[in-house]
Amino acid sequence: MSRRCLRSGTVFAAAMLVLSQPAHADEVLWPSEVRRVDPSSQDYERLPPRPPTASPNARPAGSFRIRGFFRVRDSVSFTYNKKNYRLAGADPVANSKICLDRQGRRWGCGIIARTTFEELLSSAKVFCLPVEEADDWTAVKCGSETLDIATEMIARGFAVVAKS
Repeated sequence: MSRRCLRSGTVFAAAMLVLSQPAHADEVLWPSEVRRVDPSSQDYERLPPRPPTASPNARPAGSFRIRGFFRVRDSVSFTYNKKNYRLAGADPVANSKICLDRQGRRWGCGIIARTTFEELLSSAKVFCLPVEEADDWTAVKCGSETLDIATEMIARGFAVVAKS
């Protein structure tokens, strides 16, 4: 009985293969050799190319990109090319600040804030625009086309809105 089922299953599978072959059965769907494709024989709809939203290196006049070494001091300030910069509109969370999570466990939110700020500044698409000069600090707005770093740091709880 088992031989009869095996034979009938084999015949059934072979019949399904024959029935599932396309009308142009002489052409293999996935050939093993390389074949050149003739684009003129393809009739595909082509969409027009999208215009670029902005040039890849576009940035506001007077702004600069952070390239090379920079040192993050806290969650909103950094040193670059021997100048001190601070995010405009944000006050820092102290590096030594310890926070409590929902379960009451302690974690170093000040260090995490500083590390997050460093990661955001390290992005290749970030530029900084000086807004205001002080004695030893320059207030800057840093970000990209889609991201404002000060707003992002405040939203994550790693900085607070500046009082003045």
